[in-house]
Amino acid sequence: MRSKNTTNPKRNRSPERVSWEHMVTRCNTHPNYRGRIQVCERWRTFSNFLADMGPRPSLKHSIDRFPDKSGNYEPSNCRWATSLQQNQNARTNRNVEFRGVTMCVAAWAKHLKVTPALIRWRLAHWPLAEALTRPPNPAKQNFLEQTRRR
Repeated sequence: MRSKNTTNPKRNRSPERVSWEHMVTRCNTHPNYRGRIQVCERWRTFSNFLADMGPRPSLKHSIDRFPDKSGNYEPSNCRWATSLQQNQNARTNRNVEFRGVTMCVAAWAKHLKVTPALIRWRLAHWPLAEALTRPPNPAKQNFLEQTRRR
């Protein structure tokens, strides 16, 4: 009798191969990708993909189209990225440029140690410079922290 490991080829796939297979499948079947996002000719062969991308830094990394999130899967437009990096690179994000730095609202909020909701509100009601430089109201921050602990 044969071992299950030898009869199931999917069991012995590397994490890089799984990422490559998912990338190719997405481009061929996903309604948001089909016809709009493609895999370059070179990467239609797994060995070329692996030679260009190298091993995944960790199991928390996956393939990300960057810097052009609307571009194709190709060596000049892909990286191994964490889910946080990918979320910050999503098409639905609002990127804000200030003093030569471009980040999404969530990244600005983390950088400024405030909530994304506060940044969104400020950007809707205040000039850009004030929205991204004015410190948070300490009384409100303390109140929010106290209500979270309850």
